[in-house]
Amino acid sequence: MIGLGLGISPSEISNTGLTWAGTKFLNLPGANGDFARVQNFSNFLGRISNTGTDDIADDITVSFWVKPLWVMGNVGTNQHVVSDPGLGGSGNINNNVALPVFGNTSTEKDRIRVVYQIDTGGSSDKNRLMVQAQDGVSSARQGDEYPLHSDNHSITGTGSSLSSTTTGSGSGWWNSANTGNTNSDGFVHIACTKASGDNSDWKVYWGGQALGLRQDSDSGTINMDESNVDEFWLGKSFANQDHFKMGYRDIAYFNAELSASEVAELYNSGNLFDVRTHSQAANLGLYWPCQDVQEFSGAGAAANLDLQGNCSFDSI
Repeated sequence: MIGLGLGISPSEISNTGLTWAGTKFLNLPGANGDFARVQNFSNFLGRISNTGTDDIADDITVSFWVKPLWVMGNVGTNQHVVSDPGLGGSGNINNNVALPVFGNTSTEKDRIRVVYQIDTGGSSDKNRLMVQAQDGVSSARQGDEYPLHSDNHSITGTGSSLSSTTTGSGSGWWNSANTGNTNSDGFVHIACTKASGDNSDWKVYWGGQALGLRQDSDSGTINMDESNVDEFWLGKSFANQDHFKMGYRDIAYFNAELSASEVAELYNSGNLFDVRTHSQAANLGLYWPCQDVQEFSGAGAAANLDLQGNCSFDSI
């Protein structure tokens, strides 16, 4: 579905010479080598950061539409998602699904990542959306986790309880066989927001509604070095280089903590729209509609996507 944001009119959009369309999406097939990236990503962080070099996790919003195409499996008593090449290069399994992430590809730190957590690999089920900032100096973290089941089921629609880990894609687990509440095209809108300050919590929204039951995973005082951030990845995990099957639309980063009403504006009743028309467009620093490789924000040099493997832009 295609809609129009509640902010400025199309004629007021910054003159990037780029025309938005809501007819295609970025399809990541999930085979080894299928991912999208932006290299030299530190060059673009000033658009979504306050002054200084270590406050990228202050006053920020990450917004995206994701099509959950990953497939669940199980090994023994642990639930996993199918990935390639799999944990340690064998078994094609992974405990987490990597959603948008940027950071340092060598240290796996100085990063901000969004992850669908399944379990810890030790018979400990999670089924949570996690958003986390981590520095490379002390490995300090600012992170929060929100379960998709339990009381949040009324928002996510994935199921109020988790089925046995031996039953594959049963109730509670978020995957291609249990997508939860999506728009009419099968996409889920996720937004993660954070205000400045080490004690500020991440808020996570599904379909324009705030999730509850937050679990804090902070440790230490974060001191990120933005100059260490070298890549932005879609469909690939920093931690173990696994690749995941999924689709994306309208990925946006704002240099602002959007309010609940502004997140609802992004959700737009489930209708895709040009985020450059959002009421917080002045703070829009990075924006990929995912109709092609182009970055649309107009905030500076284009941070265009670099597609690897068999990634493609397919009709919605």
